Amino acid sequence: MVAQALPLTLAALSCHRVLLLGPESVPSFGASGTQARDWRFVGMAAGLFVITNLLLQVPVTATFLFLQLDNPGLLSMEHDTISAIGRFAALPAIYVACRYSICLPAIATDRPMRMRQAWACTRGYGMRLLLLIGVSPWLLHFVQRSLADLFASDTDYAIASNLMFWLFLPLEIALLSICFRRLDQVDVAA
Repeated sequence: MVAQALPLTLAALSCHRVLLLGPESVPSFGASGTQARDWRFVGMAAGLFVITNLLLQVPVTATFLFLQLDNPGLLSMEHDTISAIGRFAALPAIYVACRYSICLPAIATDRPMRMRQAWACTRGYGMRLLLLIGVSPWLLHFVQRSLADLFASDTDYAIASNLMFWLFLPLEIALLSICFRRLDQVDVAA
């Protein structure tokens, strides 16, 4: 997982730089991990991952514990139902992560932002960020899983699933860049 996460994170950094600063801001083969900015970006991405996962533990565990006590047959429910309940319980943690995620394009543009600044910058935009950055990937994942029955084999589905991942990931990164640009313009105007 770490072997895949580092190149993907550097690719996200390159996407942010190209979208926000132009193609000349990135070397031919993208960010390489040789600059301090690259490692700040990787560190922030890893920190957001850890914080989000820690924040997820309490509400998701509490929700499933409550539901399991109330409905002992919960674990026998179909996977999609359990997944939907877990995602609903995760919304508060994802909300926090979405507001802090604005730090990533800020680092990519060489204007690092403290977590407190990110929170202040996104004040009044939290629900929009949640929908655009937090919920839209879930919807894309739902569409992706819904297509599973259309394929003749698991191999065909795996290929299509990976193709969708690689098509949608840059779009999700671009969406975060666009949100950052908009919030940056609002912040400058204020």
